[in-house]
Amino acid sequence: LATYQNGVTKENELLTFRHNVMEIPIQENITVCRLPLNQVQVAQWWLEKFKLRSTELGPVDWKKTSSLSFVAKIRLDNTKPQLLKIYKVVFIKNLTFFYFSSLILLLLSYTGIGIYFKIAKRKNNNIPKELDFVPPKINHNLGEEEKTILNYLGENYANPDLTLGKMSDILRCPEKTISGIVRNHTSMSFKEYLNNIRLTEAKRLLLLGDKNVSEIAYDVGFSSPNHFNRTFRIQEGCTPTEFKERKF
Repeated sequence: LATYQNGVTKENELLTFRHNVMEIPIQENITVCRLPLNQVQVAQWWLEKFKLRSTELGPVDWKKTSSLSFVAKIRLDNTKPQLLKIYKVVFIKNLTFFYFSSLILLLLSYTGIGIYFKIAKRKNNNIPKELDFVPPKINHNLGEEEKTILNYLGENYANPDLTLGKMSDILRCPEKTISGIVRNHTSMSFKEYLNNIRLTEAKRLLLLGDKNVSEIAYDVGFSSPNHFNRTFRIQEGCTPTEFKERKF
């Protein structure tokens, strides 16, 4: 959930909005997943980008929410179909304290009169979408170091500042080791594999049709729409717009 952050956010720059994230535990046959918004955390890549600490930000201002997005992690287990259906997203505001306080005040004001108020505010966003997300095949016989590196890429590809050097510093692992592991398990260079993950997710978002090309470019980690368009054309042989129009 992207929200406005005083002193950082610029209205026309998506990446400047505070990125509040939460991992959703998915299980087979799950019907309802409740996510308390007071448990969200600020994305680490966003804090690093603006040189901030989470303790400096203060509480989230949900009244200034810019966007909501779901990001699929790269799962190493490709033996099962990776399909997630989202039928409905509901936001519920807990007004229990407000109800109780109002009731007490009214009882004090009107002695002998019982008053009951029940208010519910709900905002629905129906999303009857389903799409397969198939990441590159990865050898399952992975050591801890390999899992750490490949999982880090799968979880942080949307960070536009992610580079081999920065990843080496964060994981305290030599660049040569990271490159070797990526090539050994994917047959791609670090940059090729990172772009492949980003473009796979970009194609999924293009098929959904809910966002324009520029929004998708930033969502999957490209620094600009022009860079996204060039990279997409090189790999797919067409522009993102042409890909989207060809599918619908």
